[in-house]
Amino acid sequence: MVALEEARLGVAARLCGGLAACLDLSVEYSNQRELFRRRLGDFQMTKAKLADMAVALDAARSLTWRAARLKDAGEPASRAVLTAKLYAQEAYMNVSRDAVQLFGAYGMSDEYEVNRHFRDAQVSEVTGGTNAILRLLIADQVLGRRSGR
Repeated sequence: MVALEEARLGVAARLCGGLAACLDLSVEYSNQRELFRRRLGDFQMTKAKLADMAVALDAARSLTWRAARLKDAGEPASRAVLTAKLYAQEAYMNVSRDAVQLFGAYGMSDEYEVNRHFRDAQVSEVTGGTNAILRLLIADQVLGRRSGR
């Protein structure tokens, strides 16, 4: 179980890297792409998507760093690790989907990195435990039950 917990923490950290990459790629594209004589980044909905991406990244990083600090201090970190992995995975899925939408048809092309992030986000849904399993494990801890999973 200790190895699985460490693996999940590593997955959460990797997902944070994917989130950061999606945000960086989206910001760069939004500053370059022009539509109707305006940069994509000048449109209100684009700004909202970019803001949501930044908030998701900050939250995922905070949860992951908190879990890592607890583990480093030798304190119980199981719930923090589960929470970090679950949140980071769902955030990565949402952010990568938004990045693909910002890129439009280009987002589905293998020539653009956001397409790979979208596929990676889908795979991450089962790496280190599915979201459904993570929710059950978190709920068991919230309820004060020991889980052997």
